[in-house]
Amino acid sequence: MARGWFGPDSRIFFVTGVLGGFTTMSSFAYETTAFVEDAEYYRATTYAAITIGGSLGAAMLGRLAPPALP
Repeated sequence: MARGWFGPDSRIFFVTGVLGGFTTMSSFAYETTAFVEDAEYYRATTYAAITIGGSLGAAMLGRLAPPALP
């Protein structure tokens, strides 16, 4: 008997993927704006550049990785 609206796979996707993305984005935004409010512009720019560049780099590496075995 199914429980709730979503199955186990959908539930894992939404909890870790969607909700996890919200917390990651809010942490990034908070840290960056905190640096700006403290007039640490170099630190804010460096933090944002490393975070965005690292995220895009990791995504590109993931796309280049061979597919997982079944």
